[in-house]
Amino acid sequence: MRKVNRVLRVEEGKAEVIEKPYPRITEGFVLVKQHIAPICTEQRVYDGSPLEWFEKSDGLGHEGVGEIVEVAPGSSYKVGDRVIIYQGWPCGTCLTCTQGLGPTHCRNLRGLDAIEKACGSESGGYGFSQYRIAPEHMVQRIPDGLSYKHASAATCLIGCTYSAVVEQDISAQHYCLVGGIGFIGLATIVNLKYRNAKVIALGRN
Repeated sequence: MRKVNRVLRVEEGKAEVIEKPYPRITEGFVLVKQHIAPICTEQRVYDGSPLEWFEKSDGLGHEGVGEIVEVAPGSSYKVGDRVIIYQGWPCGTCLTCTQGLGPTHCRNLRGLDAIEKACGSESGGYGFSQYRIAPEHMVQRIPDGLSYKHASAATCLIGCTYSAVVEQDISAQHYCLVGGIGFIGLATIVNLKYRNAKVIALGRN
């Protein structure tokens, strides 16, 4: 049976699943069969102003969780590992990366198309695909007993404010004011409460 990769293509007024060649990987990458691919801010593509790594109609999405189906020789992962895929392809050597801070703030961040190019693959770099290529240092094993649904929250849903809270060394002795309680504000509250901070939330009303 011919292996293919099913990818979501989104154009103005139209969305469809298309077939593209099955992804190839090289050293330093893993191939993940995605179970959930959350939507972050992809709706921006509709007004013709691409955001972040959304460089083409069939290259969208940057979050995901799933099961590793292929590894390169020498990988620290194995087929069957359940993983979270974090967004982008950070350099791993700048100050942001070496301090364990948010990868989206990497000073040399590469887009998801660069992942496909590095592997010589025609698909698999983006989040809205059945099979996705991910740099090894951008995946994390999901603990046993944690569902894919709940693990996916570690990407942009809650993960987007994790680094800021850690960097400020927030603890139970702190009072923290969160101005605005949209999805990023709510994520901030979750991370603050996890560290036992006292939270004051400032909403619009």
